[in-house]
Amino acid sequence: MSKVIYACLFVTFFLSSSANSKDNHNDHVPGDTQTLDEYKHLISVEGNANKQVNNQIRGLNKTMRDNYMNILNKVSLAIDPVIVVQFEGVGGTFNLRDGNRHITATPVPETYELAKSIAHSPLGVYVILAPFLQTPESTLWRHELKKYGSQIQSVLDNLDKSSLIGDARENARIVLKETNKFIAKALKKG
Repeated sequence: MSKVIYACLFVTFFLSSSANSKDNHNDHVPGDTQTLDEYKHLISVEGNANKQVNNQIRGLNKTMRDNYMNILNKVSLAIDPVIVVQFEGVGGTFNLRDGNRHITATPVPETYELAKSIAHSPLGVYVILAPFLQTPESTLWRHELKKYGSQIQSVLDNLDKSSLIGDARENARIVLKETNKFIAKALKKG
């Protein structure tokens, strides 16, 4: 199961980066049509609280994807089955390739999109820390990890205003709290 998840993540961003290799990855995230500045504006747009916090949740996923792009060139996987995700920041198409089998699905309800964005939070921590696993004495990761923790805390503070309800909201709260606990511990222990 974990091989499928890692393959999904790798192939999603690898294919996106290959398809958009002419784009400046500092200005765009593959598959997204907005620049990073436009995306930041979307998060800060005044409007109803529900829309703002939903955009904050999407921002978590965007930050994880930005950081993930930094590590992709250093990682190579050969895994089967593979889930290929064509994700445009909102919605998306999912393709499962397992040997000769190929299944395509075009979800995704907003609840799934938001829950997925939150589920990526631990991965967001990993992609910040992974480049430093070979150099544990480095502290260059601290600033990005602290920023990501602040972003998670902002979503936590506003989670009750999101479109997530019931168990989906409470499960999201657990993931976010535990991720932030790990971040706090990592920052404290170095």
